[in-house]
Amino acid sequence: MGSELALPNHSLQPPKGAPTIKISEKDRLDLRQELERVFSNKRFAEIAMEAMPPIDYDQLATKTDLNALSLKLDGTTAELRGAMAELRGELKSDLANTTRLLFASQLATMVMIGGWVAAVT
Repeated sequence: MGSELALPNHSLQPPKGAPTIKISEKDRLDLRQELERVFSNKRFAEIAMEAMPPIDYDQLATKTDLNALSLKLDGTTAELRGAMAELRGELKSDLANTTRLLFASQLATMVMIGGWVAAVT
């Protein structure tokens, strides 16, 4: 089909110079246990942890990403519609040719049978 549209690589990034922290599941468990200790309440710790779900920010789509995908999809849809219109035209042409051939064959058969009947009688 058409050429591939390169999608921009947008991701949520910390400000320049900000330290980056990779949080493992062990780190999350340690944090939860510390929150339980600080709050003295498992429910508060659970609420705090649910408010901080593990997210891979590189996997989030931005509006720009979605707009680029939308444009790509629009282009692909237009290509498919064009291909379908072309196939529809070919099908109509082939059907018209087949109908003419069938009509000519039937006419020739009728003339031959008519000639045979005339010769026999």
